[in-house]
Amino acid sequence: MSNAHVDFHDERRHLQFTGIVSAGDAGEGEAPRLRIDGAGQLNGRTVTFDISGDPLATVRRDHPYTFALEEHSGEDRLSLRGAITQPLDFRVLQGSFDAAGPDLKDLYFLVGIKLPETARYRLSGRLSRQGMRFVFSDVLASFGESEVKGTFSTDDSNERHKLEGDLSSERLRLADIGAQASGRAAEPAADAGLRFAQTPFHLDGIERNDALVRFRVRELELTRESMSALTGVVSLDHAVLSIELSKAALGEGTLSGTARFDASRKVPRGELNLIVTDLPLEQFKGKSGEPPFTGLLSGRARLSGEGKSPHELAATANGTITAVIPHGAMRKSIAELAALELTGALGALFKDRKETAMHCGVASFDAHDGVVTTRIFVIDTDKVLITGTGTIQMDSEALDLALHGQAKRAVLALHSAILINGTLRHPQAHVGGHGGVAQSGAAVALGVILTPIAAVLGFVNPGLTRDADCASLIAQASAAAQAPVPHGKQPGK
Repeated sequence: MSNAHVDFHDERRHLQFTGIVSAGDAGEGEAPRLRIDGAGQLNGRTVTFDISGDPLATVRRDHPYTFALEEHSGEDRLSLRGAITQPLDFRVLQGSFDAAGPDLKDLYFLVGIKLPETARYRLSGRLSRQGMRFVFSDVLASFGESEVKGTFSTDDSNERHKLEGDLSSERLRLADIGAQASGRAAEPAADAGLRFAQTPFHLDGIERNDALVRFRVRELELTRESMSALTGVVSLDHAVLSIELSKAALGEGTLSGTARFDASRKVPRGELNLIVTDLPLEQFKGKSGEPPFTGLLSGRARLSGEGKSPHELAATANGTITAVIPHGAMRKSIAELAALELTGALGALFKDRKETAMHCGVASFDAHDGVVTTRIFVIDTDKVLITGTGTIQMDSEALDLALHGQAKRAVLALHSAILINGTLRHPQAHVGGHGGVAQSGAAVALGVILTPIAAVLGFVNPGLTRDADCASLIAQASAAAQAPVPHGKQPGK
């Protein structure tokens, strides 16, 4: 068969091929090997492939039929060495595979499986097929400086596609995943000024797929910090995606929680329950190289929202966010900055490494229909009592916050509040009624204060109080963290 035109469409496996295919004997002799080669468009990209197999004249029912496949699309390459254990029944086969290329996502153009964007990758493993069930074992995927290994299976024997897996990683870097890692020239997003993307979730076909994947990660490298000993489960059941993080170490503290996204509804609903326990703050250093705070932070975020994009989920958020530091210390110069005239405090900010005792730090926020409001915001130190009030509009991501400091012994009190405006991505701090140097100085100082907590809790919002009833405040914050999360309203209603 020479230069036959072939159109092949497999909706179940997301494969569409249009091109030219030739088949014939590879060489001379009584039993030449079989060769099939082709070229064309597979899933919208140019592809070439070459298959070689045992001579058809020697095929026997009681002997496996061996073959080899080489497939190329752009810089991506796939090799498969296998055997059809019951010739020529392609529903029963086994073999090994090896693939490589600049971006794991581009494997879609070779095998029809949708994978994330990554740095340059290498993928290998073993494959076995029994009917409509495929098992991939001894899988090893390396991309950038990351590595993932494990076993997973797919089953298409029923109307619903099922995926099960058990994956582990010694080291996984977020920097090796995404458009930046793949080197794609990404266009600036329309919502680049927002922290929560307005791009809709890709939900095509989610209602026809089920999945259950267990994962273990020894070290997960985030942008600046790392988590270790992550264990959890990801499941998808009738368009309901759930993530359960059993436990993860963040420094010497722990992180656990669940996330749920129900896409079976007309308007998808998301829920988050995240718990941080005994997180040592001294591991988060400011720009000066010194930790602004020491002590153990515990906190909880319980939020729910509805929408078809991350931005819509945030803009309809309901729930509570709490953070508690039962005792600890903070830089003396930072504490004084909240209650003294800035001209005297700014010079000490980067020079004074002394600490002042912190009796407690308590923060509690309520979220209702996308508006986050401070309920409690207090830090009580030996020198200063600082309180915070204000709101965050999650739809526009606009900040309207104020910090008030009261010195317990100093006489040079700063009567104006430190105001925080702007947006979550671009916050601006200044002193009410003042400008110039005072504004820029407050912004720098405030950044030093907020950076470590923002990195942990994922939101920007500071504050502090004085000779406070710490036990009572902590009890109030704990009660708020346990309160049921209201459902709120659907977007547009």
